[in-house]
Amino acid sequence: SKISGVGVDGHTWINQLMGSSFQIFNFYENWVSLFGKNFISPLAKSGKLYYKYYLIDSIFINDRKCYELLVEPKREKDLAFWGKMWIEDSTYAVQQLDFEIKKTANLNWIQKVKVQQEFNQTKAGPWLPTKTRALIDFVEIGNQPGFISKSYTSSKETIVNKPEDLEFYEGGIDIEENAYRKTSKYWEENRHDTLTSTEKEVFNMIDSVKNLPSVKSLVDIVELAVYGYQPLGKFDIGPYIFLYKFNQIEGHRFRLGFVTNETFSTNIILRGYLAYGTADKRYKYNAQAEYILSRKPWTKIGVQHRDDIDQISITDDFFSKNNLFKFTAGFSAFDRLSNSYEYRLWAERMLLPGLNATFMFHNRRFTPYFDFGYFPDENNTSMIKTEFTTSELSIKVRYAARERYVYTHLNRLSIQSTSKPPPILSLSYAAGIKGMLNSDFSYHKLMFNVSQTLRLGTLGKAQYSITAGKVFNTLPYPLLQVHKGNETVVSNPDAFYLMHFFEFVSDQWASLFFEHHFEGLLTNRIPLLKKLKMRTLLMANAVYGSLDKKNNVQIDKKGNPLTTFMDENNNPIFESFSTLEKRPYIEVGGGIENILNFIRIDAVYRLTYIDNEYLSVYPRKVNPFGLKLSFQFRL
Repeated sequence: SKISGVGVDGHTWINQLMGSSFQIFNFYENWVSLFGKNFISPLAKSGKLYYKYYLIDSIFINDRKCYELLVEPKREKDLAFWGKMWIEDSTYAVQQLDFEIKKTANLNWIQKVKVQQEFNQTKAGPWLPTKTRALIDFVEIGNQPGFISKSYTSSKETIVNKPEDLEFYEGGIDIEENAYRKTSKYWEENRHDTLTSTEKEVFNMIDSVKNLPSVKSLVDIVELAVYGYQPLGKFDIGPYIFLYKFNQIEGHRFRLGFVTNETFSTNIILRGYLAYGTADKRYKYNAQAEYILSRKPWTKIGVQHRDDIDQISITDDFFSKNNLFKFTAGFSAFDRLSNSYEYRLWAERMLLPGLNATFMFHNRRFTPYFDFGYFPDENNTSMIKTEFTTSELSIKVRYAARERYVYTHLNRLSIQSTSKPPPILSLSYAAGIKGMLNSDFSYHKLMFNVSQTLRLGTLGKAQYSITAGKVFNTLPYPLLQVHKGNETVVSNPDAFYLMHFFEFVSDQWASLFFEHHFEGLLTNRIPLLKKLKMRTLLMANAVYGSLDKKNNVQIDKKGNPLTTFMDENNNPIFESFSTLEKRPYIEVGGGIENILNFIRIDAVYRLTYIDNEYLSVYPRKVNPFGLKLSFQFRL
């Protein structure tokens, strides 16, 4: 492999992604997966529903008679190909093809995609591609330079009918770190075809263009928008979204963070931030270090020390990467903010292909800024504590069959290498150890998740995530499952759109998140929406759970019920949380995405817990309808 270009030098992850994504063209499948979307193949069994076919001519290619066919999509907005293919007359195999995806297709940012393949017959009979040329031309924005990507893959000396052991196929294709560091002499000796004069000029042109200031600036802007950090030597400064924030405790909060990049080290990752609030006049910080022990198998260890303010179930999720949601959630008028003084140690390793495990130790001191108390001894209501410490050991195991990875900025990116990805299974277990480093509780938590993307051809794609969990002990509610609500205008895929923050608490539960994206199936047939390339989607979320009476206690610092809930005799009710025992929480909705290429708007209806019986005891206003906004960069 040899890669040269603007914006790819030094970025091994781009090289890996480009190197792998141009090896997946198999037009004998009914659907060809490209950019995470399914394109109907002209060779599909149902091809006549999408294409017009014209017999143009019969010609000889390599002394074999072939029929030349022209193919055109019946609807120009469909995810389909234009072009020609040449069918060998005795075996009816494809000998050559020249297909193109045009700008008229319901895709963003793409001007054109072109694929050319040449096939040769193997000794075993079937034909396999020996040469593949691919081109992706991105749309130019205003007067800015555009981007174009070209790939040429050549194969020869194919070995047939000599299968290896199964272990040989499990790991997929691994790219060595020095795979792209070859000399000109190496390429002169090993390249299957000599470079044309035009191709040689392209390499020279790239060396000149990538040093232009305007091109360098554009590459930096794109990386800042997508990555969120601004490179500064061996450090990347950011993320920019957290530079400023306002909340009730800190007032105006200013934060500056950094992470080291691969020029600092190819194995060590240092990251951290320093924040300051004008109201509490106190510094907060995070210091974190990670070390990559091995890339095959992937093995990484890490350590973190952090002293900062969290919002329960929102910003205290170590694994959540939705920075926009965390940022906007901090502007809620109903915050339950606490200070987290914590230490964390973890190790991550790929045990088998597709099987990853993360082991973690977490010690945290929880100090609330709101009126909070709990009974350390459930049988003694005269003893009250207002803060607690936990020491927790946990393991999370994740299995994703046929999953592949590329490496970006000393991390891994998961990519789906199949048009029919199997379910992803996750199992996590956590144990609290009382007495370890002043820990106040002993407990056990168990959670299981299954998620999958279902590519449904012309119907688009569906995504679901099902989670079940249980907490086995009596604990203060911040340590239970506080279901993640959303009072912001921004949607979050793992939060309930119209549920309030802290509205429902459970110690055993099961939830479902579901989305179906029609990918233009409906809008491609409506004149105005077809021109705007808008797309429709449907969604449904639900959660059902229960809460033991011993856990359903919410008191203030003096032990009084912290609630406005009253019984028929006007006495405060200790069971102060909303629970899901009577019926599940359900919300459904629909949306329009791809507005101006990156805006999505969802209209959501809340179907349960909106009746008078619930509203008479729940102290906050419930809106059964809402609109949510999100931003997404999707092709």
